[in-house]
Amino acid sequence: MKNFIKKVFISFKLGDKYLEHIKKAVPYAQVLCGPIEDNLHELQNTEVLVTFGTDLTDENLKKCANLKWLHLFSAGLDTLPIESLKNWDILVTNSRGIHAIPMAEHTIAAILNFCRQSQEFFKNQQQKKWDRSIRMTEAYEKVLGIIGVGAIGSCIANRAKALGMNVLGVNTTGDNVEYVDKMYTIYNLHQMLHQCDFVVMVLPFTSKTYKVFGESEFKCMRNTAYFINISRGQVVDQDALIRSLKEKWIAGAALDVFADEPLPDHSPLWSMDNVMITPHTSGWSDKYMIRAVDILLQNMYNYQSRQANLINHVNLKREY
Repeated sequence: MKNFIKKVFISFKLGDKYLEHIKKAVPYAQVLCGPIEDNLHELQNTEVLVTFGTDLTDENLKKCANLKWLHLFSAGLDTLPIESLKNWDILVTNSRGIHAIPMAEHTIAAILNFCRQSQEFFKNQQQKKWDRSIRMTEAYEKVLGIIGVGAIGSCIANRAKALGMNVLGVNTTGDNVEYVDKMYTIYNLHQMLHQCDFVVMVLPFTSKTYKVFGESEFKCMRNTAYFINISRGQVVDQDALIRSLKEKWIAGAALDVFADEPLPDHSPLWSMDNVMITPHTSGWSDKYMIRAVDILLQNMYNYQSRQANLINHVNLKREY
């Protein structure tokens, strides 16, 4: 017997074509779409809440008396009232994996930017300056260390191998992963760091990963190495990062995420020549919504068919 969904609330604007696909997937449900703050009265009878997570406060959660399933159109849980959710007997799923391709391409773009000195050439272009003395290198045979080899990290490794790079990785178990030449656990992270020309941070932000990468880790890196952060700003000690750049412990950094966002005007990171800054956009793509809706539709089918395994089921105790 099917478990038909009765009410779905989507807390953000969704294109009409995507909304129609969702309505067809839940033919017996009332499907509403709009900001939570304008529709607080609708939360009472909502069975399935679809959100990016930034609008779900403790107070809003208390209004969801009949909530059975929370689905996130993002991957991270750091914007959720996670401690409150741990006390609720509801399903939580997310859109983990849809960011893998754009974030892998972003990482490779950063690596090639540093190898080919793209920022220097762009500055010269603006000044109409013809300078052929800028020293460049290749990504080929360079060593890339990936901290957090999950779906995104694996995709980065695949792209890096296509460039002929040597790939090292860190995950919870240290078990082998395709495209990664050698795996480490977080406990022997330092052993990996001193071998790397590039280090990319892809760990999820949880209570256990807060500032997990700090002064000792930056000092383990080569002074010719580059640090790339596409996960969350909170997993890195930003003060230590700034010191490492100022004092040349490392050669430079490509930063997409920060401890405070938007990055404050007074941050010294803005004016550093050896820093590449993007505004938390490494996961953006013209295919984002297509992939996110596909996961939701498959999960709606599984949920209504009473299939136990929903895609990207979140373990709230582990916080990812």
